[in-house]
Amino acid sequence: MTAAASPIGLRRLYHQRVTHSTFADAGEVAAWFGALQGQDYGGTKWAFGLRLPGSSEAAIEQAIAQRRIIRTWALRGTLFYVAAADIHWLLNLVAPRLISGNALR
Repeated sequence: MTAAASPIGLRRLYHQRVTHSTFADAGEVAAWFGALQGQDYGGTKWAFGLRLPGSSEAAIEQAIAQRRIIRTWALRGTLFYVAAADIHWLLNLVAPRLISGNALR
């Protein structure tokens, strides 16, 4: 086996916007993806940072502190980061299912 990257691996990196990013901030990253897994706090900051060339951990922390990205469990009972601009329509979409599911408890 060779150490060269596989074409499939390169395509995945491309389509996940790791090899070419035009995002200006973490909010744009979250909006483009819809949501990013958020259980592993450090790993999620790394995922944002990969897509924001020249960014720093402090910049990602600032986006969280300023609530440009929001960590929520509303999507399916596990933690995700979403763009602040998207949280209202996402909650409106999933709230009826969550409320009805919790009514049985």
